[in-house]
Amino acid sequence: MIGVYLIVMATAAYGLRLVGGDWGRLLQITFLFAMVLLAVVVLVSPRFRAWLRVLIAKNFFTYKYDYRQEWLRFIATVSGAGAGLGSLSERVIRGVCTVVDSPGGVLFTLDSDGNYAVAATWRFDGFAAAPVSADGALAGFLANRQRIIDLDELRAGSGDYGAVRLPSWAATDARAWLVIPLTHLERLEGFLVIERTLVARGLNWEDFDLLRTLGRQAASYIAEAASQEALDEAGKFEEFNRRFAFIMHDLKNLVSQLSLVARNAERHADNPAFRADMVATLQSSVGKMNDLLARLSQREISKGDGVTVLDVDKLVADVVASKKPGYPQLALTSSGKPVEVSGDGAQLEQMFAHLIQNAIDASVDATAVTVSVASGADEVAIAVADQGVGMTPAFLRNDLFRPFHSTKPGGFGIGAYEARTIVRNMGGQLDVASTPGEGTVFTVRLPIHHAVGRIAS
Repeated sequence: MIGVYLIVMATAAYGLRLVGGDWGRLLQITFLFAMVLLAVVVLVSPRFRAWLRVLIAKNFFTYKYDYRQEWLRFIATVSGAGAGLGSLSERVIRGVCTVVDSPGGVLFTLDSDGNYAVAATWRFDGFAAAPVSADGALAGFLANRQRIIDLDELRAGSGDYGAVRLPSWAATDARAWLVIPLTHLERLEGFLVIERTLVARGLNWEDFDLLRTLGRQAASYIAEAASQEALDEAGKFEEFNRRFAFIMHDLKNLVSQLSLVARNAERHADNPAFRADMVATLQSSVGKMNDLLARLSQREISKGDGVTVLDVDKLVADVVASKKPGYPQLALTSSGKPVEVSGDGAQLEQMFAHLIQNAIDASVDATAVTVSVASGADEVAIAVADQGVGMTPAFLRNDLFRPFHSTKPGGFGIGAYEARTIVRNMGGQLDVASTPGEGTVFTVRLPIHHAVGRIAS
């Protein structure tokens, strides 16, 4: 730039020689006055001199840092995880402080009130600071100018910091040295306050450029961690909502069962056998409701919890017996022998209760609903068949196992999805065959449990 300026000046001077008379002398005087004025600006303006020094340093001297080494060291520090390495926030502080040999620092990030508060410290003992307002001059300067604040300059009242005033914690703790903005996608995620070095050192443009760059990279790590934390929290709510939806579906099935019992009680209340079945059904329903409430409050259960070896033939028979008082047309064809499977008894009972209740709900004119258990060498097949309205091939293909899609008015549309999930978790398979106007057959296929040393018959 200086070379271009000298060439322009020399060309102008040569041109003046070609101009004669008074006009030439006037141009010469104007040219000399402009040169004197430029010299005064260069000598007097601190900003111009500083800019000129940085320009010369950037273009005519070797760099102070090996940027490759500094960058690799910072990435290794921040991305490292394990015992003794600290949290991400602490690693970010350490990674930036190491560049300028700072012994410690503090990280400010947005808190729940929307202000910047201390989120973590690294070897900066005894540092206490009130939250910094996100609408204040300090946060505004860091967000808009994205410049590093030298607190020593701010204490001395020098430097180009506009309306920024010395924070109270910087006035009471002289160890605070630099404030580094952490900007991600033009948004101020937070800022770092790093401690003064043990040996006084001056900072130049290269230090500030490197610290600003590291601040941006640190901000991306912090923003990513905050996003992941928000996703984890949303996932917990999603899991709670999913469990609640399943429980609401099971409650609906219990209500349907009790409604059938209540309707049949008007006709069979004088029958002692019916009264006994009705009492047993009510007791069973109360127990199941208590179990549902317990499931709503507990943590998510893994696939392996609650798994036992159980007789699926007896389990299906018990479910049919609990449903029969409300729907006398329900019939069972048993395998006639114990059939052992490995699974969660409560989930299996819940699944078969849902499939049978669905068949009852789909039946019209009190048509028969049949449940059959057939065992083979390696698997048992439990079929629930009705003669109800059936389902179209398009619904079977596209909507049956999609949550919240149902053909029943007021239906939740998650029973089939839940049933298939339970069967798959046990290593089985759920098949469906349906014809509109003729009925539907749900077939649950589960692997038979073979005890060690026992040969399947």
